[in-house]
Amino acid sequence: MGEIRDEDVEITGAIITGINIRQNTFELQTDINQIIKGKSRPETLIKASVKIGKEVRAKLVKSTCELYTGALKESWFLADVL
Repeated sequence: MGEIRDEDVEITGAIITGINIRQNTFELQTDINQIIKGKSRPETLIKASVKIGKEVRAKLVKSTCELYTGALKESWFLADVL
């Protein structure tokens, strides 16, 4: 794997469509119908669980890594939900 680049991203108008506290995962849909899936801390997911199906402002960290094949791999981490 190559260098990992982290970027702070804030998305307004996102809708939380799924949360799995056991696996520490989430899914949200942006206002342009993009689906974002990733990981988070249990405390953040519990806070976000009361907002499932509602419009929120999500603070995310997007990690991008170039694989040996030259392809880019993106990973998402949900930092906060407002």
